[in-house]
Amino acid sequence: MKIYTISTLHDWTHFTGAAGPTGIERIFDWMTIARIERVYWRVFEGGLATYPSKLATVFRGSQVKSWRGLGDGGGPKSEQWATREDCSRWDPLALAVEIAHRRGIELCAWWTLCEEDHGGHVGSDFGQQKQFRLQTRDGKDYPGTVELFLPQVQRYRLAILKEILERNVDGVLLDFARNNATPSAASDGYHHFGFNAPVRKAFYKHHGVDPIDLPSDDQRWVAFKNAYRAEFIRQIRRRVGKNRHLDLMTIPHVNNYRWLCLDLPALSRDGTLDLVMPFNMTYCNSPRATAEQVRQLRSQIKGRHTKIAAGIQAYWGMTPDAYEGALDAAHTAGARTTVLYEADMLPRMNLLTPTRAHHLRASRGSRGLVVKMCRSKPSTTHWRHVDHHRGLYIVAGPDQVKASAATSFQIVAGPDSLHVRVHCMGRQAEVPSEMLQEKAAYLKWIGGRNFWQRSDKVHVLLDPGPTRSDYQHYSGDRHGNAWTEKRFLNPWSTTWTYRAVRESANRWVAEFEIPYRIIGDRPGKDAQWGFQLVREQCATREVASWFISTAYGVDPQEWGDMRFV
Repeated sequence: MKIYTISTLHDWTHFTGAAGPTGIERIFDWMTIARIERVYWRVFEGGLATYPSKLATVFRGSQVKSWRGLGDGGGPKSEQWATREDCSRWDPLALAVEIAHRRGIELCAWWTLCEEDHGGHVGSDFGQQKQFRLQTRDGKDYPGTVELFLPQVQRYRLAILKEILERNVDGVLLDFARNNATPSAASDGYHHFGFNAPVRKAFYKHHGVDPIDLPSDDQRWVAFKNAYRAEFIRQIRRRVGKNRHLDLMTIPHVNNYRWLCLDLPALSRDGTLDLVMPFNMTYCNSPRATAEQVRQLRSQIKGRHTKIAAGIQAYWGMTPDAYEGALDAAHTAGARTTVLYEADMLPRMNLLTPTRAHHLRASRGSRGLVVKMCRSKPSTTHWRHVDHHRGLYIVAGPDQVKASAATSFQIVAGPDSLHVRVHCMGRQAEVPSEMLQEKAAYLKWIGGRNFWQRSDKVHVLLDPGPTRSDYQHYSGDRHGNAWTEKRFLNPWSTTWTYRAVRESANRWVAEFEIPYRIIGDRPGKDAQWGFQLVREQCATREVASWFISTAYGVDPQEWGDMRFV
């Protein structure tokens, strides 16, 4: 499954400090680590252009006074980050495209097509013109919205599109979910806008009746609104061209034909749309909701060539486990693409590692270990029949995915201890003789750190439970030195058995025998523990792990699992 993401520069600036051109490089550092292939980059913050537009009101943070006191951090913090972004002085969109392409990432413009304001505090000059706003039957107009039927609105939108396409984006995402927090339908589920005088006049010309005299569910009136909105989307398709993506975001749990006057069956049948993604305004991100949204869109998409994406909304936060659960649910529901809302959640919610793992087809589910329990301490004969686990991934070192030196490991759960054998192949670093003299001090963890840094070693990390927060860390090097530590109890010591066997110049074996009394837990059948194995190979300056890791330091949220049978 591919994971795409939507990204708003100002959220990154606000939450992670990624401001200015250097900040955009930093944003795409995270995208690259996560192996994101497509980013939908927000080009309008409400009605304000996040690039130096010659047509639209441009986002200037120092002028957006109403950011003060808002939620999402609010107060002085919001004011501080907002003032750092003045999109009239530089071009964040063009720079994001350049950086993304340099890193092999597609960048599509995420365009909030139906609003000229966002929550009542970032409105544009165009949105201030009442004659362009959506109107209901009683003549009420809604600030921050626009009526797409009107020629002035269409010309303005298409001129904006021309500016966006000039910046070499790879496609456009039309956001129909956002409408300045204005519901598109009344309680009966039918679209309740379209009563601007020019719209009524055009309908009267075709049908000889004023729509104000018709019920909201009149099929002629509903079909009329669907037709002109669909035709405008087709105009956008023609300008975007066949070589760029045209995707669409909409509300999944409503009948879009009635609620939004958005004819998804027709737009998918004629190939106008490449991909449709859901956006639930409740921000629900449970696995059940994720799967249900895919099914809801599938019932409305009729074109064979229009893909249906799942959407995961991490706005209120989610754990890596919950994220993986939602990804699995999306896959089970038949989605082959999932969109993460929004990109700044990758580092903020520890979602970098599961995203990277998913792209490398190495998620927890696909790399879980099954550890067999035996009634006696494993013998040499027993080890010959124990599975070897291979394929470690680079954590630090060369710019590659897989480790250059082969490593495999075996695990057996004996009656009293956990037994781990790690087979380490490849060139080994030689420790100078003067460093070997530091061995005694090193064992006491007083000095001798150069010796440790120059020694090839293996780390076994356990999280009984798993808790996803606590851990135990067992390490051994190829010279036979070993120690352990626990997250909340840090004295380095060795109260378990470790042996390093040098089998050849290019192969050594680390043997761990860790008593359950040291671990503090004894696994039963079907017990599950968090597990990670790391190898450091100093000769090649590689650090590789069994489960993909992007964390700095030890983080049990990033590990895989092992199950005892």
